[in-house]
Amino acid sequence: MALTDTKTPYEILIRFGLDGLPTGAHCQYLRRVVLDGEVLKEEVGQAEPLDIAGFPTSGIMSNTARDALARVTALESEKSGLIEQLETAGERVAELTAEKEALATQVRELQAQIAGLNDRASAAATEKQIVDAQLAAANQERDGLADQVRDLSSKASLESE
Repeated sequence: MALTDTKTPYEILIRFGLDGLPTGAHCQYLRRVVLDGEVLKEEVGQAEPLDIAGFPTSGIMSNTARDALARVTALESEKSGLIEQLETAGERVAELTAEKEALATQVRELQAQIAGLNDRASAAATEKQIVDAQLAAANQERDGLADQVRDLSSKASLESE
């Protein structure tokens, strides 16, 4: 009966500073208990701190950290630009909202003027109808008087003959 209990690195997390150098690390280990080739237990343990003093990092990690830092810097710059655009857009929205409100006020004033002009036009139309009716009545009266004048003129002509 062969019983083995092994602890092997499972996962390593290394934290880097802004200078691209490691600032801290921890490791999780995989513990395997095997009896006669059969795995009895396999579990990932709690993260344990690693001593990083003199910890060797490959050139890839340094390049990766540098590239990540450059990407973060670029994204921060882009974020600043987008925030500035958002603020500018917000100011423009405020300007356009004020302009819209001023135009809405102007529209209401013009609608009130139109309503007043419509009222005046309606009153003028009514007044015109009254004047037209008076004119028609005056024309009828004139025509009636003209007929009377003709009749009287005819009578006067006949009497003088």
